Amino acid sequence: MERTATLTAAKPARGDDERRQRQGREGLEREAARRAQETGQDPASTLKELELEISGRGYKVVFDNLPGAPFFRVEQIGGAKYLFINKASRFFQEVHSGPKSTPDVRAALELLLFSIGDRMLEVQDDKQLWYQYEIGQWSGKMEVALGQLGQQDGGVADNDEDESVSDAA
Repeated sequence: MERTATLTAAKPARGDDERRQRQGREGLEREAARRAQETGQDPASTLKELELEISGRGYKVVFDNLPGAPFFRVEQIGGAKYLFINKASRFFQEVHSGPKSTPDVRAALELLLFSIGDRMLEVQDDKQLWYQYEIGQWSGKMEVALGQLGQQDGGVADNDEDESVSDAA
């Protein structure tokens, strides 16, 4: 992802670097406070541990468990971009880490979500609000669609002869 980011980087808008640094610092402080509350540790030491954890890492995948929340979110935490995948979502349970998932499939899905997330972090104002709204909408549609796919007679079998046609549509 880091190489892709350098190859596809858009020309930053005026003030964009400062905005991203501010977002990163706010995300770092928010995540450190969350972890400190979760573990009962001192917030200052939690912040230092988090800074060490992300040093030298541009991208990190983590999992949370938030029933009813969108299936993913991306946050700038310090200098790193964090992809949070919601373990309570059908996307995680049936697609990302479902019985037919492989390490290659998971990596491809994570790259897809990071690509969307990178763009979410690049935009401002109304466009950021649009992404926030749309991810909630995508999440709801995916929950329903995966539920319907699971209810089909037999679903998609491993031994289907014509794998080029999906019953999902």
